Amino acid sequence: MSVCLEQLLPLLNLRVSGSMPFSTVVSPDKRVIDFLFGKNPLRLDENYIRFFQMLTKEGELDPILANEGVLEALEISYGEGVRIFSIFGDEGSGRKFFIRHFCRRRGLQAITINCKKLFVYDFEFVNRALWAVTRECILLGACCCLDDLSFREEEKEKFIGYMDLAFSSLTRHGVLCFALSREKLTMKEMTKEEFTELELPTPSNQEREDCWKYYAKDYSLAEDVDLAEMATKFLFTPGKIKAALHQARSYAVMDKDILIPRSTLFKGCNNQMSSELTQKATRVKANFGFEDIVMNKDQRETLEHAIDQMTFRKQVYDNWNYTKKYPYGRGLSILLFGAPGTGKSMCAQVIAHELNLELYRVDLSKVIDKYVGETEKSISMIFREAKKCNVVLFFDECDTLFAKRSDDGGSNQASNNNKTALLLQEVEAYDGVSVLATNYKHNIDPAFFRRMKYIVEFQFPDADTREMLWRTTIPKGTPLGEDVDIRFLAEKFEFVGGNIKNCILNAAFLAAADGDGQEVCMKHYLQAIRYEFVKTGKVFTRSDFEPYASLVGL
Repeated sequence: MSVCLEQLLPLLNLRVSGSMPFSTVVSPDKRVIDFLFGKNPLRLDENYIRFFQMLTKEGELDPILANEGVLEALEISYGEGVRIFSIFGDEGSGRKFFIRHFCRRRGLQAITINCKKLFVYDFEFVNRALWAVTRECILLGACCCLDDLSFREEEKEKFIGYMDLAFSSLTRHGVLCFALSREKLTMKEMTKEEFTELELPTPSNQEREDCWKYYAKDYSLAEDVDLAEMATKFLFTPGKIKAALHQARSYAVMDKDILIPRSTLFKGCNNQMSSELTQKATRVKANFGFEDIVMNKDQRETLEHAIDQMTFRKQVYDNWNYTKKYPYGRGLSILLFGAPGTGKSMCAQVIAHELNLELYRVDLSKVIDKYVGETEKSISMIFREAKKCNVVLFFDECDTLFAKRSDDGGSNQASNNNKTALLLQEVEAYDGVSVLATNYKHNIDPAFFRRMKYIVEFQFPDADTREMLWRTTIPKGTPLGEDVDIRFLAEKFEFVGGNIKNCILNAAFLAAADGDGQEVCMKHYLQAIRYEFVKTGKVFTRSDFEPYASLVGL
């Protein structure tokens, strides 16, 4: 009876009483009946179908184009008796792909279990689900893939406990286990069994080019598409390359293009941005170039030199072999500081526009987390994911994160110091472009300035600059009245670009609502300026508006 129960317990949900084992009722459930007599014995337990999925399917597998040594390492460890494997790598790196190849060689089936969905339930439910997936693996001769493994810091103990339960439940019955994650797991805390860790790094430039060529063979590309350029610019995994081509074809169909042009392929690539990054940063459309922004000669010259560092990076670092002497700090970091409304955010768009790169503004409210360690994880993730798609990172109000470090002995201050130190390291190590803006330069840690390639100050505009701002900011299609005196507005009212933009927009609406709405006149601009004074809390008198004071009722 003991031997019989040991063989039946993994397959049937028996209620065995320790005092009366001989009276145990043995009754097969629907899954066992389907397996023995059903039309589709491979159909998984329908009670847990939202968590389980068959990974292995019939059909041809794509060839291994990157990280070829991973499958060989997997085979060697398996031959030496290892039955737990931790495989980690970026989205699309081929974690499941390599398991399919391994199972095809070994004649195995593979079942995946979505742990992100399952591990939110209580212990009893998770325990029953793990029993069910163990039974599926026994019935089908399959291995088990614990997929989508991630956790927040405050959930770490619960996560480790569930992983320990999963490994012990599966390995007790000889089931081969694969733990699939994006980040490296602390496997020693999860199991006492022998395990092997395998990383799937970002493919090399040649491997990426091979992937582009292989997956592009089924697509019609325009002549301006250079796959070598795509491999160099986007540090993609094979899965992301495949997805980028597929999405680019969808865009081309919507645009009624027979061939996929370079711009559409770039659009498909930019849409492969990690969902984690898009939750922490917002894409900003970079429509402004140098011709759209007003700045003095020194500012423009500094920014042009900064952009040259990215334009000629290949020549200096690769052709002239500067990489050997300067292995770190090859990216471009720019600090913009000045009063609010002086054009710092617009300047970030200009930089991205001139470099033909996507611009992402980091949302600091979503980065800073009250739980210890979560802010640091978010910071590292932002730079890591931005590197893969080669985007410009824009940190507005960066003094919130890059605050001065101090030693007051408090735990909160120590945590802030850690965040600042990590940010300094990430900015220096980032190979792309990072733009940081602040209104308060004196609040930033001094060590931060040394790590900046360029620092640009946005000074309060003088009268001539303000006149240029007025003239360039008013749209060309605006029907201006003959009485509009731009020079007077620039000389009399000391506004920065942001205030001027508000005045111009508000004046246009005042004109549209005034009478026939045919022209934007001087009175509309003066009324908008009066509103701007009230909004900013500035005191004004009749003399400030002379000789036009009567137009605004003063």
